[in-house]
Amino acid sequence: MRSLIIVLIVSLFCVSFCESKRNKGRNQSDCDKDGGPVCGENGKTYANECKASKKGIAIACNQTCPCGDCVCPALYNPVCGKDGNTYDNDCSAKCAGQKIKCTNECPCKKKNRCDRCARKKQKAVCGKDGKTYANKCMAKCSGQPIECKGQCPCPVCDCTKSSTLCQAGDGTYSRVKCFDPCRKQCKKIWKKAKKSRKQKRKRPSKRCRCKKNRNPVCGTDGKTYGNSCMARCKRVKIASRGECPTLCACPMNFFPVCGSNNKTYDNECSAKCEQQTVLCDGQCPCQDLKPCPRIFLEVCGSDGQTYDNDCLASQAGQSVACVGKCPCSQSLLACPRIINRVCGGDNNTYNNDCLARQVGQTIACAGECPCPSSLLPCPRIMNPVCGSDGQTYNNDCLARQAGQTLACTGGCPCDAITGLRPCPKIYRPVCGADGKTYNNECQAKQSGTEVLQEGKCPCICQLSYLPVCGSDNKTYDNACNAGCSDVTVACEGQCPCAAPPTACTMEYNPMCGADGTTYSNPCMARAANQEIACNGSCPCRKGCACPFILSPVCGKDGVTYDNECGARCASQTVDCKGECPCEKVCACPFIYLPVCGMNGKTYDNECSATCDGTVKQCGGSCPCPDTKPCVCPRNIDPVCGMDDVTYGNECQARCAGQSPACKGECPCPVIS
Repeated sequence: MRSLIIVLIVSLFCVSFCESKRNKGRNQSDCDKDGGPVCGENGKTYANECKASKKGIAIACNQTCPCGDCVCPALYNPVCGKDGNTYDNDCSAKCAGQKIKCTNECPCKKKNRCDRCARKKQKAVCGKDGKTYANKCMAKCSGQPIECKGQCPCPVCDCTKSSTLCQAGDGTYSRVKCFDPCRKQCKKIWKKAKKSRKQKRKRPSKRCRCKKNRNPVCGTDGKTYGNSCMARCKRVKIASRGECPTLCACPMNFFPVCGSNNKTYDNECSAKCEQQTVLCDGQCPCQDLKPCPRIFLEVCGSDGQTYDNDCLASQAGQSVACVGKCPCSQSLLACPRIINRVCGGDNNTYNNDCLARQVGQTIACAGECPCPSSLLPCPRIMNPVCGSDGQTYNNDCLARQAGQTLACTGGCPCDAITGLRPCPKIYRPVCGADGKTYNNECQAKQSGTEVLQEGKCPCICQLSYLPVCGSDNKTYDNACNAGCSDVTVACEGQCPCAAPPTACTMEYNPMCGADGTTYSNPCMARAANQEIACNGSCPCRKGCACPFILSPVCGKDGVTYDNECGARCASQTVDCKGECPCEKVCACPFIYLPVCGMNGKTYDNECSATCDGTVKQCGGSCPCPDTKPCVCPRNIDPVCGMDDVTYGNECQARCAGQSPACKGECPCPVIS
């Protein structure tokens, strides 16, 4: 009986084991055959439900991932997917299960390997090809080795004097250490010179005998030698064949003076280069007037002419219309090319305080932004003071924030106000550390600037091609290069010059010619062989006489008139003073509470964003932190947003940060 029970148990076990083996083989083949793609709860797509179950994953939906409806706003902000297809926006790409390759239409543009250089610090260098690059990265990216630091052309280094002297552009030596690129270049020469001196001590010197034939050469020390043998005897290398050129380098500053030959020169240096003494400041002929200070702070006169400072404008009998060059709507001051960084009121860093004032910004503090928390904002009080740098500040707080001590109260200069010892009226030009040329060392020290060298600063010109014909009948790249060669400009364009036109003054006294064209003055009309039809601008008006005063106003018709009388004669009311178009004034407080606008730009506060025509997207600097996706119903009820874009419904417009301007598609109807 016991043996029978054992046999039955063994038989049942065998049957069960064989059945499970058979079912397992059948199930495996079924997984490979039937069913469509399904999406698991882990966000992955499986071939069928069987395979998902084998992995122990529950089914989210019977389709490829992702599950559910994908609602995207009706915005066209194209992106290129990894599959090479262009999608309307990043939402559409994600709905298609594609990663974004680039944020524009396909195909994606290849990145310029030099673009990364634009983000690096701007520090100019001169390449072997003679071109100036913004920084070392730009030069290397262009495949050019660096010749020297700074702008082209590279300075010629003279290392024949001593290790503590460097030659300047005018042949003088400044008592400062040689800096790059001269230091490296001179170091090699000094080592060779030291070695040769040691060798010279060891063996007796031989007398240097040269023939007296005249075959001049120019040495690297800037001196002319009778022949190459004489140069070698002085241990000087030959720079070029022939005599060394005599240079008279003058700065390209426009401080007109009248020479003893009754000719007007750009500045005192230009007059002395022509061996002329200065009779008076200003253009010829000289007048019995008190000389104006040599301050270059351009102003626009009421006659529409630009003057170097307000004193020269008043001497010409003109009032100051605005500070800066004419016309007043584009007034910009000429700033020195020096690096003395300051932080502006807009929390941006500027290379110097002049550049900050150019764009209408006050100085928050000296140095790069952000300012230290210890620097409190200065009061907006107009109590001008003169700083130790020779600049006028609105009050003493702003002067201290710029790192300057108080030289005197009131505007600069201080001589007539504070009783400071005035500088002698001696012309011994020196070059300051700020790159400016001063009349003498006293003026440089009173401006708080160290003297780099005696003589004028080197003549530096921009690499712009605006050809002019010089008085020597040679063509120069621009007027600056002609001035550096001590040559006056005969005419604009390449040589030879055409027949000289009729010389007219720049006086603004408009006349209407017989051809219906407005000329600046009667001389201009006669130069064009035109008779004067009437005084004033064209067209001639009958029975409406206005004074010849240039005080431009903008009429309601968008036309600029010479003055209010001219606007009334045209039956127009004045929209605003000044030339058209009228600028909308949007005054915001100087409070720094940054917000990110809907256009992706960071503003100082919400008021500044509104003035720029956008609305606040989030508080703080851009970009805004990621938020939950904005899901809208799929009903079609179009609205026109404030950005003039049509959205599927009001929800989609608000998701895009826009308020509905009107119901229906854009544009909104005009209500008369």
